[in-house]
Amino acid sequence: MDARSPRLWRSWQTPCFEDVGMNPAAILLGAVQVLFTGAESATTWLQGVDRAHDVAYVTHEARGRGAYSLESINLTAQTSTVQTATLEHGLVAYADIVESTGPFTTRSRNYAGPHVAVSRDHIAYEAAEDALLVANRGGGGTRRLGARLSAAYHPIFSPDGASIAYTGCTKRATIPRDELALCTYRLFVGPVEGPQIDVRSVIDPQPPVFSPDGRYVYVASRDDDHATAPRDRGGCAYRVVAATGEATSLGCMTTATAIEMRQSDDGRTGVLFGHTGVGEMEVHVLDLPEGTERHAWTIPSGPSVALSSARILALGGTAQMSFVDLETGVARTITRAPRTLSWVSNQWRDDHTLYAIEHDLESALYRILEIDARATLGS
Repeated sequence: MDARSPRLWRSWQTPCFEDVGMNPAAILLGAVQVLFTGAESATTWLQGVDRAHDVAYVTHEARGRGAYSLESINLTAQTSTVQTATLEHGLVAYADIVESTGPFTTRSRNYAGPHVAVSRDHIAYEAAEDALLVANRGGGGTRRLGARLSAAYHPIFSPDGASIAYTGCTKRATIPRDELALCTYRLFVGPVEGPQIDVRSVIDPQPPVFSPDGRYVYVASRDDDHATAPRDRGGCAYRVVAATGEATSLGCMTTATAIEMRQSDDGRTGVLFGHTGVGEMEVHVLDLPEGTERHAWTIPSGPSVALSSARILALGGTAQMSFVDLETGVARTITRAPRTLSWVSNQWRDDHTLYAIEHDLESALYRILEIDARATLGS
């Protein structure tokens, strides 16, 4: 048992995967729908889909420091327009888009372009010089968070907008023995107006999220700061009290790498996962906020992972996408065309329908997909 963990992870099981492929029944069930096809750039991310107005947004890499291109897509007319700007110049408009495709409080905006957090009163965003800035909702009154930090990233507001969490680091004069980084990241949480608490017990945190009631911050840490092999020695899941910064370990993994955590929108389920071998991922399903382990599985890994409120885990991948029912272990794989790469979004239309962007490596096109995971799983 890992000394850092309050419990021993039990042995896990491997769900039985079935390849749905291009099964006409799956298509008739509406498992995968192509919403739009567009031209790829060097880096293209799905920002989100606003189904209320039938609009989608895609961000593209642009030349120039801090610049990006935003493609606004009319899904009804199947047309799009592209505007290029720096984040500072297009901040309010971009924040409106983040708000319309969110809320992003219980979910981080992974794989979605510039890291911007939005509340009723504030916008927080990453500046080009590794600084974290917060402005009022109209874009004025900009100030720096964590002014003494060398770098800060991944802002997220609490549901009521009163608190903020982010990651940051302070450069050290020397690198301690058996460690790799000159700037080790920690978690910060507290009122937007300050001060934010330095949660020193959570080292190298991944993007944090708030619980639906704003009481807690959930975050995964990684123990991957070692100069000698193995450099990545696992990581832990933490529950942090937003008001005090008190951190409680919910469990650790020492045999997996690239540890991450997801929380369902209803705040009842957490998933801690990491890669254990070639093409495999270890997944622990937790009851929140206690952190009691509900299930544990070994599943095929994917470069992107999203969790719904309906216990469905979605994984993007090369030439395929996979879906796992975390209660039953029922799993399905949808085979896509060769030389495609799918990234699932953390945005779900409802508790079983999510969005993804599929990159076609041969045609240099991208496709925005809407996927009914419930139909895919046959539930």
